[in-house]
Amino acid sequence: MGDDPAQFVCDKWGRAHDHENLFFASTGVLSTAGTCNSTGNGVALVCSACSGTMRGLVEVKVT
Repeated sequence: MGDDPAQFVCDKWGRAHDHENLFFASTGVLSTAGTCNSTGNGVALVCSACSGTMRGLVEVKVT
């Protein structure tokens, strides 16, 4: 996860650099050790992706 598309698959919100409507809401974007339970991190990533999506929706004003 990062801002440089050459080095990272997605941005800080989990949105793919190459596809605007593709979000990674799983632990697949994290490097984890075999001794680590990543469930909590996965939940945090889903919440972050939802927050980023909602921020984009707020920019569109509905009348």
